[in-house]
Amino acid sequence: MKPRFIQKLNVAKKVIFLVVTGFLIISIYFISWSYYSFLNESEENSLLRLQGIANSISVQINGDEHEFLLNKYLKKDAITNSSQDSIYYKIHSLLKKNKDANMLKTEVYTMIHDSSNNNFYFVATSGENPYFLHSYLSFPKILKDQYSFGGKIKRYVDENGEWLSAFTPIKNNSGKVVALVQVDQQFDEFIKKAHDDAIKNVVVSISIFAFVLVILVRVLRNILIKEERDKKIIDESLKANAIISKQLEISLEKLTEVDKLRKEMIANISHDLRTPLSTINGFIETLYLKKEEINLEDSARYLRIVLRESSRLNKLIGELFELSKLEAKQIELKLVPFSIDELVQDVCQKYHLMCKEKNIKLMITTTGEISYITADIALIDRVLQNLIDNAIKYNYQNGSIEISVTTITNNVQLKIKNSGIGIEETDIPHVFDRYYKNSNNNEKNSTGLGLAIVNKIIELHGSKIYVESEIGKSTTFYFNLPIFINEKK
Repeated sequence: MKPRFIQKLNVAKKVIFLVVTGFLIISIYFISWSYYSFLNESEENSLLRLQGIANSISVQINGDEHEFLLNKYLKKDAITNSSQDSIYYKIHSLLKKNKDANMLKTEVYTMIHDSSNNNFYFVATSGENPYFLHSYLSFPKILKDQYSFGGKIKRYVDENGEWLSAFTPIKNNSGKVVALVQVDQQFDEFIKKAHDDAIKNVVVSISIFAFVLVILVRVLRNILIKEERDKKIIDESLKANAIISKQLEISLEKLTEVDKLRKEMIANISHDLRTPLSTINGFIETLYLKKEEINLEDSARYLRIVLRESSRLNKLIGELFELSKLEAKQIELKLVPFSIDELVQDVCQKYHLMCKEKNIKLMITTTGEISYITADIALIDRVLQNLIDNAIKYNYQNGSIEISVTTITNNVQLKIKNSGIGIEETDIPHVFDRYYKNSNNNEKNSTGLGLAIVNKIIELHGSKIYVESEIGKSTTFYFNLPIFINEKK
């Protein structure tokens, strides 16, 4: 039969396990309920607002003019400038006015349905660059089903992201539906807000959890103190009964075993105290999944994916923060003269091993003279790292990277050229946009912010970065920085 104090310790462990398990279940349920309730409520309210905006815009658009515009221009990209046609400009201005008045972050546009090929085409947009009669490749089915009387489109995904939308038909004076106007809102905004609220709830849960653990530890400590008293009583009894040596020996062995169990128990509790945060984090991650629809094996696999995506999100948030500071001009340039040749050599040194692993030849060409420029050395270092990262990431095995430093009038020009997949000509004007990824970009870990950060840093230095590319052959990025002129010479 187990000694009584060991039985008490086992009971204490069971109590701790039950309390912690119950707390975790309640916390997970509460945070999950709050998360999905917020998303559902936000979706409903946003759809009502979007429907109201779409209804308001549709009555402002002259359906006969819209129909006339389509009869006048029959081909894709027949209108390439908002000011090209007075009717288009009138509709464009009306859409832009409503977008600004309602503080919408996405463009407002009109569309038509071509029943002959069962497709939708964009007509007018509030954006400055028309995409006249471009196909809407992945339109929701409800657009076709309710084309004549409008409706709300609950959360859906197309090639541009996750959206909420509302649409209303545009009619001519005869009452015929000639088009529809659609208003969108990205659902990612609500997901981010729900995520932030979930984090706050996690912080509260951790605080409560820590408080409960402190109480449990105190209770356990009282048990240990009591058992220590029992140990002393046993020792005194054994000393008083010295004549029963065999019993004393047995009692001492038991006491040694008890002390060992106590130390192991304290070690286990210490371990539990170190790991609750990671355990709770693991449970919270599952909130992004519909656990009712997956089995235990799939759940474990999804969890690994979620954790990997969490790391990617952390990187994205870091780069977003940096890009936001650059765009808000909250970074003050620390302009100093320094050798651009030495900086290039130092940065390239960091990539020798990476290039060696991919068997990429890294070449540096300079004018032969030490070129000094005036710039912020830390930010230019970041520019070079981002560009070389891309040059390696989108290069071929056994490819090459050429970095050249040349002097042009009062400027030093830096070029980073790499062999590789290249950039489509249609993608080149957008490569410096945040989140933009060209059609040849299959890199899963790319955040789409690296080149945007590079562009902002070069702009802060009063310069501009350019890109040239040949598909399947090479891509070159280059920019100029002012030479440092020592007036004391």
